[in-house]
Amino acid sequence: MRRWCTAWRVGALVALVGCSKDPPPPSPAAVVDAAAPDAAVVSVLAATGCVKADALDQGCPAFVALRAMARAEPLSGALRADVLTALRAPGPAAQVATILLADGAVLPRVPEVTRALLETLDLPDLPPLRKIEVLGALSARPTAGVVRQALQLAEAASAPVAAAALTLAARNVASAQRDHALKVGRRLFEPTAPPVVRNAAADLLGALDDGESVGGLIGALDDEMVGAAAAMALARVRSDAAWFALLQRIERAASGAPLAPSILVAVGRMKMHPAYDA
Repeated sequence: MRRWCTAWRVGALVALVGCSKDPPPPSPAAVVDAAAPDAAVVSVLAATGCVKADALDQGCPAFVALRAMARAEPLSGALRADVLTALRAPGPAAQVATILLADGAVLPRVPEVTRALLETLDLPDLPPLRKIEVLGALSARPTAGVVRQALQLAEAASAPVAAAALTLAARNVASAQRDHALKVGRRLFEPTAPPVVRNAAADLLGALDDGESVGGLIGALDDEMVGAAAAMALARVRSDAAWFALLQRIERAASGAPLAPSILVAVGRMKMHPAYDA
């Protein structure tokens, strides 16, 4: 009869170390049910093995198990402390903690987590990719302070980071200071801004229902890089000028002019406009 030698690894990862060459792998349930008091921090450390070439494989068993545990006990004081410790650590541990916190079900209403993320965002040597990941985690915690800091970052950051910051603000306009958000959105929609930033700025202006930006958005409709975002923004602005600009392009298409699919989608989203039925 085959015999197994059983050994426990410290923390959340529980594995059977057998005398055979191929012991059975640990199940996610075994990881979640680990009883060690430092299970969470060990799981964060174990999940660092899921980071390859600065990218986290979110389907990696160790990360899947960690996320399952975090969702199962979102208010755990021990879990909160361990995730915060990992967040402030250098390297892959901080990346694992940040992406974990992008899940809105993980510690959703814990002010100290939000503060720690904001402090991380302020680090002068934080790489752009990590800033984008932190912004993703902050999107799950849309306080007025979070949106304010995102808008400030958008004005000073590189194009990909600025776009991520604008997207955070657009998704959480209820928490934004409208005047500040409008100022930033209008400035970053200028033609001299990179397309990725202009697309995100258009999204913000549409979310804010900015009637004063309608002219600029209409002017960008034929831009190959920005036209689709401009059309979607116009669909959210309660403006006759926006409606007729989109409709005009559909009328041109009847005469053989090219028609971008985004125009049709935008018109379809304006069903609340008084002229829609006509």
